[in-house]
Amino acid sequence: MGSGSPQVSGATGVPTRKPQRLAGMTNMFLYAALVISIWQVSLFIGQHYYAYYGSQHDALTHFNVTRYTLHLGQVLQSTQNSVNENFDAAQNVTSALISRLEALQFQAQTLDHQAKQNHRELLKALEAVTIRLTTLDDSGSTLKMNLTKQEERHQDLARSSLELAQKLKSIEQKLEIFQDANFQLQSKISSLENAAHKMHSHISTRLSSSVEFKPLRDMSKWENKGDNGLHGFLSDIVGRGRKEGPPELFYMPSNTTHGRLLCLQGNHTSNGTLNSYAFAYKEGLPADAVVLPGTTLIADTYWDFNNPWHSMYNLIQFVYWKMNPTCKSAERLLLFHWSELRTDLGYWIKNVFEASNLPTEPERLNYDGRPVCFENAVVSRSGIGGVPGSLMKDIYEEVRCTARRKCGVTGFRSGPTDEVKVRLTLMVRTGARGFVNLTDWQKVIASECRSEKGCKFTTMFVSNLTFCQQVEIMSKTDILLTVHGAQLTNMIFMSPGSRILEMFPRGWEEYAGHGQFIYSHLANWVGLQHEGYWRDLNTPECPASYGNDTKSCFSFYKDQAVGMNQTHISNWVGEVIDNFNHVQTQAILPVSEREDPDFQFSWDNSTCACGS
Repeated sequence: MGSGSPQVSGATGVPTRKPQRLAGMTNMFLYAALVISIWQVSLFIGQHYYAYYGSQHDALTHFNVTRYTLHLGQVLQSTQNSVNENFDAAQNVTSALISRLEALQFQAQTLDHQAKQNHRELLKALEAVTIRLTTLDDSGSTLKMNLTKQEERHQDLARSSLELAQKLKSIEQKLEIFQDANFQLQSKISSLENAAHKMHSHISTRLSSSVEFKPLRDMSKWENKGDNGLHGFLSDIVGRGRKEGPPELFYMPSNTTHGRLLCLQGNHTSNGTLNSYAFAYKEGLPADAVVLPGTTLIADTYWDFNNPWHSMYNLIQFVYWKMNPTCKSAERLLLFHWSELRTDLGYWIKNVFEASNLPTEPERLNYDGRPVCFENAVVSRSGIGGVPGSLMKDIYEEVRCTARRKCGVTGFRSGPTDEVKVRLTLMVRTGARGFVNLTDWQKVIASECRSEKGCKFTTMFVSNLTFCQQVEIMSKTDILLTVHGAQLTNMIFMSPGSRILEMFPRGWEEYAGHGQFIYSHLANWVGLQHEGYWRDLNTPECPASYGNDTKSCFSFYKDQAVGMNQTHISNWVGEVIDNFNHVQTQAILPVSEREDPDFQFSWDNSTCACGS
C-alpha cells in the first residue's frame, strides 16, 4: 500500500494515520527546540565575543576566550542534557497520547459498529412504521368512508326520529282517548264480573242441585254382562262390548263424562243398588262433597278379589295402565263386586300389586255418608276381557318380572345353555280336588324323571308356601303338573316355553262349559305350552236322585279327587320331558343345523318396564 493511502485497522474500516502524524509533529517540535537552543547559545557567544574583543585587545584575550569556550561547552553540554531530558519526556507523553488515542480508536470502532447496527434496526423500524402508516392510511380511508356512511345514517335516523316523534305525539293523543275509553270499559268489565260472579254462583248452585245420583247397580242392564257395551255398573257409560282391544279403562273426567268428575255415595257391602253414582262438574259438586285427590283405580267384578285367578283376571289390567304410556302411580284402590263395596284384597293379588307398586289397601269410603268425588278416576268393568294375546304377553311379562324382582329370584331360564336339564314340579292343592293317592303320583313322575339325564323332580304344597316361595319355585319349573284350580295362576311366573299338564276329575268336560279351558288360554297368553288334559273317568257316577239337574251333578263332580292311570300318566310325562329336552338341544345348535331353522325360541326378559 502506498504512503499516500491511510492504513485500516480490523474490519471496522477506521483509519490509523492520525497517531503517525502526531509522532512526526512531536519530533519536529523537538528538533525546533534544539535549533532554538543552539541559536540562543550562538547569540550568547557572539554577544560576549563582541563585548570582549571590542573593548580589550590585551594579552589575556586568548586566555579568556579559552575559558569562555570552556564555559560555552559546559552550557552546550547542559543544554544538550536538557534537550535530551525534554526529548525523553516528549517521547513518554507521545506514548501516553498514542495509547489514549488507540483506546479512543477502539471506542470509536465500537460506537461505529453500534451506530451501524442501530442504523439497520432504525431502517427496519422505519420500514415497519411505513407499512403501519400505509395500513393506517387504508384504515383511515375506510374509517372515513364509514364515518361518511354513519353521518348519512345519522341523518336518516334524525329524519326518522322526527317522524317518530310526530307519530308518538299522535299516539299520545290517541292514548288519551283510549285511556278514557279503557276507564269506561273497566267500569263495564267490573260490572260484568260482578254479574258473572253472581251468575257463576247461581249456576254452581243449580249444577249442584241438578246432580242426579243413580243406583250404582242397574238391574235392567246387569244381565247384558257387557255383551253389547251396556253394563249394570255405571250404566250410563257404554263400553265396546266383546270387541278386542287393550284393557277397557274409562278415565274420568274425560270426554266420556263430558269433563265431569265421578262421584259416589254409599258404602254398602251387601246391596249394590243402595250405592249410587253421579257425574258432576268441578264447579258444581254435590253439596258437602269430599274430593279425593290424585288417581283412584276402581274395579267391579262378577266374581271376587280373593281367588288368585278371579282377582288376577279382574285387576291385572291396572298393571297395563301403569306401564302405558309411561310408568304412573295411583293413590288408592276402590273395589266393587256387583256394585257392592269390597274392602278385602286377596293375599296373592296383593303381593302382585305390591310388586308392581300399585295400591294394596282398598278404600272404605267412610266419610259419614257424604258424597265422594274423585279428582281422577280410572274405572274397569271387564278386567282383561277382550285383550288380544300379544298385549297379554306384555302384561304378564311385566308381572313376572316385578314379582321376581320383589322376591329376589334368580336362576330362571333366560337363554340357551350347554347343560340340558329339566325341572319338573308336581303342584298339590290342599282340600278339595286333590289327588286320590298322592304317593302313587309322586312315584310315577319321579320314575320318569330319573330316566332322563339332568331331570329334577319337586313336589310343591302350594298352601304351605309364601308368595315369594311360590314365585321362586315356578320360576325354576320347566314342566308343571297339577289339577285344575286357582293355584295354576302361578304359571305366570314360569319362563316362556315351559309346559303345563292339567288334570280334571270326571264331570268337568260335560258340565263345566268354557270355564274349564281358562288355564289353557292363560298358558298361551304367558307364552307356555299347554300339553292337554288328563280326565279321571273312574269318579263315581252322579247320584240318580239328582236326575237331569246338571248344576247339581257338576257340584257333585267339581271337587272330587283325581285318580290316575299309571301307564297313561307315565307315557304322557315321559313324552313331554323328551320333547322339552329336544327343544333345548335344538336351541343350542347353530340355526343352520336345526331341524326347523324358523322355529322361534322364547326367553325371559329380566328388565322390567317400570322401576321399583
